[in-house]
Amino acid sequence: MVRRIRDRRSRILAGKTTSEIIAFYRAAGEERAQIMSIFALPIVALGFGAFLLCAETCLHFESLLSLPKSWLSLPIHDWAAGLFLVYAGVRSRRDWVSGRPVQAAAWAFNLSLLYTAFVGHLESWSSHVPDEGWIPERVLVSIIGVLFAVALCGLVSTLLLTNPSWRRDQPS
Repeated sequence: MVRRIRDRRSRILAGKTTSEIIAFYRAAGEERAQIMSIFALPIVALGFGAFLLCAETCLHFESLLSLPKSWLSLPIHDWAAGLFLVYAGVRSRRDWVSGRPVQAAAWAFNLSLLYTAFVGHLESWSSHVPDEGWIPERVLVSIIGVLFAVALCGLVSTLLLTNPSWRRDQPS
């Protein structure tokens, strides 16, 4: 597969000048940057935060029902992270310049919680602890891994994207 891609690239670039080769790689880099910038969209942060709020509420629904007995078992930190990401998405959507640092901080906060959850669930999965929840441990580790990857892409793209294309046409 890699060899085919290299061969195709060699055929495309054969006989090209240095400036044409540089332009080719710049265009490829810009295309990758456009794909990566999707994760920096404020609507992605808003949707991800709303999803986390709903997912944590559903995951800890039994704790909510027994609230008077065990209010400390509520996922307050997860709700705070989800609300922070929703707020950051709204603020970034209104004003990218002042909302971008808030959105980066919200992504970083979520990333730290997801990293901790991923490592903790991976540890319990590897120690062969029997499933206690309604989601099997392997599935939960996979879901948290995907969420971790999305949060990492959101953080990196928010930090790298200083002048997004969706804001270039609007006056400063």
